[in-house]
Amino acid sequence: MRAQYRFRGPKAVTSGSRNALSLLTIKERRVIMSLRQAMPGAEMPAKPLQHLFDKDGCALRRAFTALANEAALQRLVVFGPSSLFLSEDELTILSRLSQFQRPSKSGHWNIINPLQEKMQECALLIEVSIGRLPARPLLPDEYDRRGRGCFEVQLISEEALPPKPAALKALRSAETRLAHTSHKARALAAVRQEGVVRTSDFGAMGISRQYIGVLCKSGDLERVSHGLYRLPTSSNEGGVKAA
Repeated sequence: MRAQYRFRGPKAVTSGSRNALSLLTIKERRVIMSLRQAMPGAEMPAKPLQHLFDKDGCALRRAFTALANEAALQRLVVFGPSSLFLSEDELTILSRLSQFQRPSKSGHWNIINPLQEKMQECALLIEVSIGRLPARPLLPDEYDRRGRGCFEVQLISEEALPPKPAALKALRSAETRLAHTSHKARALAAVRQEGVVRTSDFGAMGISRQYIGVLCKSGDLERVSHGLYRLPTSSNEGGVKAA
C-alpha cells in the first residue's frame, strides 16, 4: 500500500522504501511533523502535535508556514502528517536544514531562491529552540536537483569569500611592508631635499616619532640634536651641512 502524500512530484517514496520516519531521531521527526502540519490544506492527525517547540513557538510556526508554502509552490513531495515514511524531498529538506546550521558546510553557499532562504531561516530558529539537528551529508544529485534546481547548491566565488586566516595574515603583512616602504621613502626623500628635517615636519607627513627612531636604529637616518635628523654622514653624498 502506498503511503499517502498531498503534493505529488517525481519519485514519491513508497512503503517499500528504506526512508522510514522511525529511522529519524526525535528532533528530526519533530521537524518533519512540523513541516507536514504547516503544508497548505494538510489534514490534521487525531492528536495534532502543536507543542513541538516550547521556545519561540510563534516564530517557528511562522517560519515553517513560510517554508511549507514555498515547498507547495515548488511542488515538492510532502507526505501527510499520518504517513510513516519520508519522501525524497522531505529527506533533502532535512539534510539542508542540518547543513544550514553548520557554517563550515554551508557558509560558502549562495542562496539562489526563496525555498533556500526559508530553509536557512528555519534552520537557525530550530537551532535556537531545540539545538542542532544531527549532521547529514549532501545528498546525491538525483535527490537534490530533479531537473528543477530549487535544491541546487551554488558556491560563492572565491573572490567574494572573506580571506582565510593565513591569507588575511599574509595580506596584512604585505600592507605593513608597503606602508613601511612608503614612509621610509618619503622620510629619506625629505631629508635629501632639505638636508635637516624636524620631527614636526615628519609628523606633518604622517611619519611618527617612533618610526623615525626605527630609521635611526637601522642606520637610515642620523639624529643631529633634539628633534633634528639628517642622512648619516657617510651617505650624505651632497655634503649638506646641518643648519
